[in-house]
Amino acid sequence: MAHQLEESLQTHWSADRWRDTTVLVGVSGGPDSMALLYALHVLADPARLQVGHFNHGWRGKESDADQEFVADWCSSRRIPYHCENLPRVPGASPTDEAFAREQRYRFLGSTAERIGARYLALGHTRDDHVETILHRILRGTGLRGLAGIPRHRVYSEALTIVRPLLHVARSCVLDYLASVQQPYRTDASNLEIAYTRNQIRHELLPRLTQDYNPRVADALLRLSDQASETQTWITQYADAWLAPNVTPVNSDQFELNLLRVDPVPWNGTELILREALISLWRTHRWPLQLMTAEHWIGLTSWLLHTNPPIRRELPGSISVQRFADWGYTFQRTPLP
Repeated sequence: MAHQLEESLQTHWSADRWRDTTVLVGVSGGPDSMALLYALHVLADPARLQVGHFNHGWRGKESDADQEFVADWCSSRRIPYHCENLPRVPGASPTDEAFAREQRYRFLGSTAERIGARYLALGHTRDDHVETILHRILRGTGLRGLAGIPRHRVYSEALTIVRPLLHVARSCVLDYLASVQQPYRTDASNLEIAYTRNQIRHELLPRLTQDYNPRVADALLRLSDQASETQTWITQYADAWLAPNVTPVNSDQFELNLLRVDPVPWNGTELILREALISLWRTHRWPLQLMTAEHWIGLTSWLLHTNPPIRRELPGSISVQRFADWGYTFQRTPLP
């Protein structure tokens, strides 16, 4: 009889959907990604799988041991393995989480495209989803943040990021690994209460569950589903609204002409423009993590001003240059 994790995987991302394609699995060596890799290996043709491992190097020898663990697992099963270390860039902190996340997704995305993978599979679980929603609420998120972790996200025309375990609880992951006797690596920093994410996981969520609502996780997920549906509609509207006025130049540059954009009903022009710009950031794979709500509000207000200054600098080495009335060039300076 199949384990609950494998049944969930078959329900939400059946092997029939990717049986004839290449899948790159992002594997850290921790329980979530190892459970995903093991289950995919069992459920379909292992020849379709390849593995990508990104070594942040934050834990020294422990990080190197994670890398060796994943490499050995792949070697014993003849699964192609790809690895990259976090680059050391002048001016970037070696422990900058936003920078590390950007580099990790860049590595996994470019590797997937290079090997012709149709999917990049990541091991985020239901618990990750709940923790992310609550974390964003505490930081003052908007509707997009409430949507939580997307189950699917288009990375490029040829590649889609999928999270097949997003319906699976972490307890189920651990039970599955025990049932198949699959070892995994443990990151001791996940237990350190000094980190906000760990405080949410080990202190806040358990207290909310015990003292306020035993089904608080379900409540947060329902809120997330509603926010996701609404956000999807807004994004589609915003993309269609702005698309005729955007001229792509390359991955580091595009031009925007606001002269002929139609006003949005109910004084919604600034909101829709912000949503369209966020989509453009995502399309160009620019660092969204560095842009706060204040940055987006300031940018859209500046763009819609009748006579704004010639130039504006934004996080992530991005600049906006006004070249004509209502005409702007957005450009990112690549890292050296």
